[in-house]
Amino acid sequence: MGREELLRPRIAQLDAPHEGCTGAGLGSDPLARAFLQGGDLSMSCAVPLGATRLLPDGLDALNAKVEALTGSAVSRSALLAGDPMMPLDWSNAPDLDLIYLNYLNMNADFSGYLVARMLAWHAARGTIVRILVSDVMLTDTDRNLFEGLAAQYPTVQIQPYRFPASAAEGLEGQLGRLHRVTHVKLFATISRQAGRSRVMIGGRNIHEGYFFEEPRDLSAYAFLHHYDPSQTRLTGGFSTYEDFEIELRSDPATHAIARHMAALWHRDFDTQSLRPAVEPHAGSARTEGMVRHFISVPFADGRTQISYYAQLIDAAQHSIEIAIPYLNLPPALDAALHRARLRGVRVDVVTTVRVREATDFMVSNLNRTFANDFGDWVSFIDYDPEPRLLHAKLIVIDDRLTIIASTNLNMRSFVHDMENGLLIMDRAIARQVSAIIQGYIGAGDRMYPGQEIPGYIRFLQRLALIMRAF
Repeated sequence: MGREELLRPRIAQLDAPHEGCTGAGLGSDPLARAFLQGGDLSMSCAVPLGATRLLPDGLDALNAKVEALTGSAVSRSALLAGDPMMPLDWSNAPDLDLIYLNYLNMNADFSGYLVARMLAWHAARGTIVRILVSDVMLTDTDRNLFEGLAAQYPTVQIQPYRFPASAAEGLEGQLGRLHRVTHVKLFATISRQAGRSRVMIGGRNIHEGYFFEEPRDLSAYAFLHHYDPSQTRLTGGFSTYEDFEIELRSDPATHAIARHMAALWHRDFDTQSLRPAVEPHAGSARTEGMVRHFISVPFADGRTQISYYAQLIDAAQHSIEIAIPYLNLPPALDAALHRARLRGVRVDVVTTVRVREATDFMVSNLNRTFANDFGDWVSFIDYDPEPRLLHAKLIVIDDRLTIIASTNLNMRSFVHDMENGLLIMDRAIARQVSAIIQGYIGAGDRMYPGQEIPGYIRFLQRLALIMRAF
């Protein structure tokens, strides 16, 4: 084996420092300027969005990944049957140069094993496969599957992410080593054939709960994970989620995101800083039909995602629609929402208030606190599609700009975890995503101030170090 950049020039092109765009002096109105300028947050330049597919349905989302890797979808009945050895049709498989999988967790369950089989097929043909996953979320079973791929195929590269000691500054940094994770959500297949690259971004992980309401029966496969529905997901059980992803299909969009992801993959280990862009330029002034990808490493980039989200809120003129699972706003976003109220901006927020996860005692009460703080003027909706939990992370501003991201509106996302997402300036996408958010809202119940918060939670909420952890 030789050096990757010498043997694989197409990978070297994707790994070259991404283009930087300042948007300086561009934009005909505040929202367009916010989209084009981007603040100090690491972003790709705006490129044409091209063909897309919205994936609110879990089975469709899993099938989209099958199709991206094999070239052919399978039947819904085959997915529901849950046979991890199900036949796959490779006759139309794309020729792939590079595959990225970046997730909070990747489990050795039916969905994970299906993905691993497809990764192995491409790795055996020389495709570079890059997996970035949170180390703390990997069980021994998960490691055997995905680290086993890397052991078997030289082109499979895996980074089980753990916050390094060298980047931990002060008490909060040391405590952060216990729980800081990569929360980036991205599935990308970059093909050497025109029009066959795919990128999927949203809230899902590679875990059956994001695709099915009940776990598949894997009792015949001792090497796969068996969920206990009576336990929480963090203790080996099973939770199911209502989530959302978008699939990008155009070469300009998918290739721009892959080049930007190289800044994360090749980040500086000691500081965890992203590799910088090449000398930035103003970029295109076009906004409609354009997309940008962003990456946040808050402990290395000065928490710039906070100021950028505040800038987007401040640019809103008439409406902000939000679907989000966790609410614990940084002070700058709290202030930006109150400024929006003074401008007469309508704000809709929908969540599942009762989270039903391991940290429910805290995060559900933080959602209730949001009702107490904002429910008198924000249309705050509790959408609880039990047994599912709302996990989508969607924002639509002024029926023009859509954010589809891994980022929650909580301190953890803005202070501790690595995050990513898309900014899409496209009225058609905004209408479609708004319809999904309004569908959640129509099936929920309005929440008002007066929610009861236990005394011990009120005490914890006075401790800044604790609040920044959630």
